[in-house]
Amino acid sequence: MLYNKLKKKDDYASVFRSGKYFKLDSVVIQHNERKNSELFNEPRYGIIASKKIGNSAKRNYAKRRLRTLIDKIACYGEKNSDYIFVAKKKLLSEKFSILILDLKNGLNKIKEKNNE
Repeated sequence: MLYNKLKKKDDYASVFRSGKYFKLDSVVIQHNERKNSELFNEPRYGIIASKKIGNSAKRNYAKRRLRTLIDKIACYGEKNSDYIFVAKKKLLSEKFSILILDLKNGLNKIKEKNNE
């Protein structure tokens, strides 16, 4: 499944400005509800792997894992929302099945908080 990506610097900046985030062991999920939702009805996703993770090979591995995870869990995102996944070191060593469950639970908890 292909997912919509955050591509522009302004899109990333708007999510960062919102200040809403949810911390997991392996990933930090930053999220924001879009105001101009006529363009995209589906959720959009962005990926960040900083130098804290390691060298370029480890960062690329983390981004590859996150892309695959997003493909698996893209349907759990809330419509008209933007999500940024910030990788942590634990993402590199965690089992893939555990990562999928963590991210599903994280996105569901974000939905619950938004619906309150």
